[in-house]
Amino acid sequence: MKLICPHCQSSFSLEEAAKDVMHHEIASLAAKFGPGWQFAQGYVDCFRQSQFGRIRLEKRLLLLKEVWAIIAQERFEFKGHGYRTSHAAMKLGMYRIIKLDKWGLKNHNYLKQVLITDGAEVLSAEGLTAGEERERERRKAERGPRNAEPATMTAEEYKRSRGIESLAEGVGKKVG
Repeated sequence: MKLICPHCQSSFSLEEAAKDVMHHEIASLAAKFGPGWQFAQGYVDCFRQSQFGRIRLEKRLLLLKEVWAIIAQERFEFKGHGYRTSHAAMKLGMYRIIKLDKWGLKNHNYLKQVLITDGAEVLSAEGLTAGEERERERRKAERGPRNAEPATMTAEEYKRSRGIESLAEGVGKKVG
């Protein structure tokens, strides 16, 4: 199918228009990666199926979006566990894979293993690291229990604290 430019009246194919859109998306991702763009490009090249092979533009865009998603969220899932990472750790992990001159990668699991080896922190079900959970528990212990009443109390102390004369009144029954 041929399209015609409304400004210059030249014709182009729908595939050319789609490629142009993908190139614009890759350019916007390059801006997001900033100085880490060279590492992202090198890492994506590791997905070539042969040492000097090429990667289709669609696949390159998809891989770059997936890597950016990990960086933007600063977290990833691997073997059923959540991990927290950083932008700097991602750049270092991609750099290490590039230096190994790997190719033929199928998914990001190798990068995730490198990040875990480099110290990515395991997240709990609530999305907290072990250190953050310890800090939360420490603060919770400092605040003390919600009810400041002692754990054991005599019946007389209980009646006095509630302002009742008999325990039956405490449960809403009339004494009579």
